[in-house]
Amino acid sequence: IAFTFCPTTIVPTLTFTVSAPACAGNPITFTYTGTASTNATFSWDFGDGSPLSTVQSPTHIYASPGNYNVSLDVTDCNVHAGPTVVSIPVSAPPTSTFIFTSPACIGLNTPFTYTGSGLPGDTYTWNFDGGIVTPGSGQGQDTVSWTTAGTKIITLSVDQNGCVSPLTTDSIVVSPVPIATFTPPAGECKGSNNFNFTAGGNFIPGCTFLWSFGANASPATSTLQDPVGVVFSTLGYQTVTMAFVKNGCMSNIYTDSVKVYTMPDAHFDFTDVCLNQPMSFTDSSS
Repeated sequence: IAFTFCPTTIVPTLTFTVSAPACAGNPITFTYTGTASTNATFSWDFGDGSPLSTVQSPTHIYASPGNYNVSLDVTDCNVHAGPTVVSIPVSAPPTSTFIFTSPACIGLNTPFTYTGSGLPGDTYTWNFDGGIVTPGSGQGQDTVSWTTAGTKIITLSVDQNGCVSPLTTDSIVVSPVPIATFTPPAGECKGSNNFNFTAGGNFIPGCTFLWSFGANASPATSTLQDPVGVVFSTLGYQTVTMAFVKNGCMSNIYTDSVKVYTMPDAHFDFTDVCLNQPMSFTDSSS
């Protein structure tokens, strides 16, 4: 038979401390500092409808900020004390919301802007899923670029003097840089040239095209996928560039040229001869 020896029948004290900061969503430790013996039993009521705790110095998490009446009962060797009730203010943690521009493209900076309730001196812990970060000052704005395409998971938490926000998670799709190209049409003669161009590359329906034919062309630019009827007013090689925007990402600028030739001048020479004599003709076209 086991017996519990009670050296005293003094009523135990009911003092305790509360860890700081006390904020919602974060563990709060209630440390018993009274005189109860190791044989004592404890009953904590945290005032939020959660189950009672019988741990001597429990840890509790409040879901919401507010003032909570925490009560403690202690029984030591059949001597009961309590309850004692203490009002505990529980503050709201900082928020960790943020916004960013989308879509994102490989190699291009994407800005992320903090929109939560944290203060400039708080600690901000970002995870940009392998992104290369150019940090801003204070709370941001940070800019991030990636070297690979795909869906990137972004997270942020904010620590305000030990009071940690809930983790905010979002995702962003990083698209590859589109590839632009075209095959230049064959050269034509000045005065009758009329060039048709056909876009190449990995464009999709709905892309925005950016053609440039130079100041000596009519039209000088086009946003059509396959522009037709481009006329050049000068001779020689004419530089043409093309790019397009796909899913918000600009392609490379592809450059090639077409040639405008001089209009040929048909001409020939001959010498007069007598009737029924052979006549010679010489081509002198240019």
